[in-house]
Amino acid sequence: RNIICNFKVIISVITSEMVTNELLSRGEVMVNGDAIRARQVANQIALRDAVEKYGVNKIFTFHRTVKSAASFVADGNEGIRTHLPDFGSYHVNGDMPTARRERVMREFRGATRAVMSNARCLTEGVDVPAVDMVAFLSPRRSRVDIVQATGRAMRRAPGKTLGYVLVPLYVELAAGESVEDAVSRADFDEVWDVLQSLQEQDEDLADIIRQMREERGRTKGFDDS
Repeated sequence: RNIICNFKVIISVITSEMVTNELLSRGEVMVNGDAIRARQVANQIALRDAVEKYGVNKIFTFHRTVKSAASFVADGNEGIRTHLPDFGSYHVNGDMPTARRERVMREFRGATRAVMSNARCLTEGVDVPAVDMVAFLSPRRSRVDIVQATGRAMRRAPGKTLGYVLVPLYVELAAGESVEDAVSRADFDEVWDVLQSLQEQDEDLADIIRQMREERGRTKGFDDS
């Protein structure tokens, strides 16, 4: 209790003029004239909206592949700074030499506001208590990895009492799809199950999830399959 704080799960449903049905059907959207992968842009919008709503400053994003993680924070229009220009952007992965990874981590720790994308690391052996959000931007199957990744947002730090876990979810409400159905379709079921298990230990989180279920029919979204 003295080293962890409560955490809040954010299920983010994205609507934006930037993400149109026509562009989604082609799998890409236009960002400042460049064609970028639709899901990546939608995830970046989800992250931007969460930052604006909850005032988070330090974020770890978890991705399926090194390529997708690196692209998420790349220079130019494909990177997250297109949407969060005041944030630093960093990337580490399990294939990096240890010295280089530690140098990037030091730069991230020293930044006031920053996003760190990663693939195949940052689930254990990383001590950055100031991280106030982790974002699962690709499904994960390992329960150990999910718990460890969630733990990155739960470390106490000065001025920090709450950590956030972001799960961007695209719900086809026009077809009557439920949040649970969308979770399963998007292969986020393992993440959802673990977070549900964790929330059994936290009455406040249980109330939050119940409220989300009650409000799920009030937002509009799209199917990005």
